[in-house]
Amino acid sequence: MVTNNLKTNRMLPRRVKVKSSRHVEPYYDLKTDAGFILLVTITTILIAVCIIATIIEIDCIKLIPYRKKSMSFDLEKINESDTINKERDSKRTKRIDDKLEDDMDMAYTDDSYPGKYVTDPRFTMDLVADRTIHSCNRCGKYKKQCNSRNSLPVGSRAANPLVTNKKKSFMCQLLLCFSLIYSWKRIFNKNTSNKDLSLTHALKIGATFWVIYVHVVVSVDQISGTSSDTYSNNNAYNVLMTGTLAFDTLFFTSGLFSSHHFFYLKSRYSIEDLVNFGGACGQILQFVCFVTNRIIRLLPSYAYVLLLSAVVARVYRSTSVLTLSDNDHTNCDHYWWRNILYASNMYDEDEQCLQISWYLSTETQLHAVGALACAAGGLAGGHAGGPGGAARAVVAAAVLMTMLAASAADFTAAYFDRGLLTTTASAYTAIIVRPWARVAPYFMGVFAGWLTHVLSGRLKVSTVTSSLLWIMSLSLLVTSSALPWLSQWWATAAVHVAWPMALLWPVLACATLYAVPCRGVLGGAYAAAVGRLCPSALVVHAVTARLVLLAADSSVCSNTTCVWTYFTAVSVLSMCASLVVSLLVEMPFCSLLRRVCDRAAR
Repeated sequence: MVTNNLKTNRMLPRRVKVKSSRHVEPYYDLKTDAGFILLVTITTILIAVCIIATIIEIDCIKLIPYRKKSMSFDLEKINESDTINKERDSKRTKRIDDKLEDDMDMAYTDDSYPGKYVTDPRFTMDLVADRTIHSCNRCGKYKKQCNSRNSLPVGSRAANPLVTNKKKSFMCQLLLCFSLIYSWKRIFNKNTSNKDLSLTHALKIGATFWVIYVHVVVSVDQISGTSSDTYSNNNAYNVLMTGTLAFDTLFFTSGLFSSHHFFYLKSRYSIEDLVNFGGACGQILQFVCFVTNRIIRLLPSYAYVLLLSAVVARVYRSTSVLTLSDNDHTNCDHYWWRNILYASNMYDEDEQCLQISWYLSTETQLHAVGALACAAGGLAGGHAGGPGGAARAVVAAAVLMTMLAASAADFTAAYFDRGLLTTTASAYTAIIVRPWARVAPYFMGVFAGWLTHVLSGRLKVSTVTSSLLWIMSLSLLVTSSALPWLSQWWATAAVHVAWPMALLWPVLACATLYAVPCRGVLGGAYAAAVGRLCPSALVVHAVTARLVLLAADSSVCSNTTCVWTYFTAVSVLSMCASLVVSLLVEMPFCSLLRRVCDRAAR
């Protein structure tokens, strides 16, 4: 195959060494593909259910299972007596007004009047009481986002002659979880419990697009025929060296959100409120639920993208002249269960389905370990000088030893992998796919999340201290960005410790000292929506990159303009595909899981 590089570069000899050959079909018969048939069936069912749920929510269809208790009034009798009631009410109002006027005159002139210093009642009718003293069914992520069930809207009984108490059945509530309107509102909902973490959301968004750009550059370098020695000033290698910082940022933000969410639940609810059990059994059950909730929540959309990736890989493997270096056309059929179990990082990269699967598996495993550390730290109560403080010190020491052991393992692996950086593909495996290297960034994020929760938006530091911390953070950021360019094995391993340390102070400062301006800039509905779509975009971008790059066929070019054009197309398609997957799969199944959990907790 004569590539664009051979056409333009006259310094290379015009010889091509054929390593392998394959037959390219003019078209792919999707009717015989069982995976495609299953994908179409699942998609059709999801679309139909979502449309039905949306129609029901906008009250175009009234479901019979509504339980109605109605009281009707004799409107004719009420209308006949309306004149009499008006005259009587008018006389009574006049007497009351006269009495109030006399009382007000007395109150202003007589200091001994007992009603002068009477304060307003704390609670009045038709006003919602304090949320903290009521409980309600969960209508959002947390129960205390709801209003009180015991309060009524103003004039609710007087507005209608027909008082109706409608209660949807449980099956109807499950069906309404698939409503497109409800899912859309959840995606663009900006009322979150971690509003002070706006900068962290921005870091996650930036790191996601950074990872997409790195994958596009590496894929273009592989299929365009320009891949060469990584030490020969290769542009793709230079971009790849910064990709490890993007993954460190993702692991840092993941640990921060996980620990902040864990301690938020622990501070707002008792164990009995969360799992209906107390004591040690309740603590263990809370940990299990916290871990499994995250696994089950992401599983439907992850499985859907796996099926989609397998079908697209088989189609382009048979019909496209070019091909990517992965083996998704076979691996997704044979080893899909490893992805479902989040264990793909325990096997060779040649046996993995989806390029990003190692990240999801590593993050899920670290989520379980981080939750265990948070639970152990939460059990160790007490003051710093008491037994609780000693237990917390033991937990902190265990976490620190884990980080040191993982960093040592990563240093050792980096030393032995220093001779594998011969091509861009091998460099991606040696530099990016490093599960042990992500332990330190994740636990630094866990520490940042705990510290953010403890501070609760309040931090008092002097100007000198703040300036020194900013200088140290900026120095670490610059140093971490420069270390990969040294092309030394120890520099690649050291950056995984320096980079999350550089992010620690900016995150804390923007969550406390600069929380208000950060919320004003990054707290909008669109920013919240992009942040929620980033995890799905990170999974689905491998499919969209295959569609964009292989659709160009032999006209793929590797110059800067082409790469940025491909990146823009892949990013836009990934966000659109992520929105569709979130509306059809992710948000409905998350809501379904919450409704089932609420039902089981009753």
